[in-house]
Amino acid sequence: MVKLPALLAALSLVPAPRPDATVVTRAMTATTIAEFFVDQDSFRLQIEIGIADLRAFGNLLPNEIREQIGLAPEPLQERLQQFFSEDCVVRADGGDPLIGRVKILLGRRRLVRDEITGEPLPNQPADAEVVVYAELTYSLKSRPATLSLQPPLGSGARASANIGFVLYHEGLPVNDFRYLSAEETVDLDWVTPGTRSSGTRTCGGSTRPRCRPTSTWNPSRFARRSSCGPEIFSSGSISASLGETSSAQKSGVASSRGWSISC
Repeated sequence: MVKLPALLAALSLVPAPRPDATVVTRAMTATTIAEFFVDQDSFRLQIEIGIADLRAFGNLLPNEIREQIGLAPEPLQERLQQFFSEDCVVRADGGDPLIGRVKILLGRRRLVRDEITGEPLPNQPADAEVVVYAELTYSLKSRPATLSLQPPLGSGARASANIGFVLYHEGLPVNDFRYLSAEETVDLDWVTPGTRSSGTRTCGGSTRPRCRPTSTWNPSRFARRSSCGPEIFSSGSISASLGETSSAQKSGVASSRGWSISC
């Protein structure tokens, strides 16, 4: 017969079960936030570029802003070609870079997100920092098995910007917010969207097949504008955000000239 003291001593050596810890990543608070949306025949990137990362996305910006961050003015069409083919590269099934189209490019306040779920807060602060918002669209000739996402790179083939990203496949998230610090290849399961196939590649380090298996995410609920035009970026506001003072501001005259690449 096992004596009670001995049994209690043995049980004390068994580790007590612990509840699963909530995994919190700071990627949704990165300087730049990229959201990728994959559908049957199209691919869309919505990106908020923080002031500190503007130079990494210099080929996407109009010359008015390039000059304020110390970049020389160059023809926009040539820079966009370089942006899609060398800077922010998307490949379907390992093929050539997809050449996208700039649908929207403007300045706005950043969407402040829940630090657990990464979703925008329903009540947005009026004093959120200014960012450059861009929406890029791509056409897909077929349904790819994989998509490779490459951020603008600096030395050591690492991202030259601080980017947090999430990818949605037909409205369902494939990964939680993760840092896009190098090229990532995402496996797409068209039978069960929102899950990864059985390959060994991961999405941003996520090992879970579906990180937030909730209702379909609808980004339009948090859209700050419904059409192109009303919210453009004035050179005065970007100068203030950069901590710089233009000659017009020095003389007490704020610049009203803005820019927007329309739909």
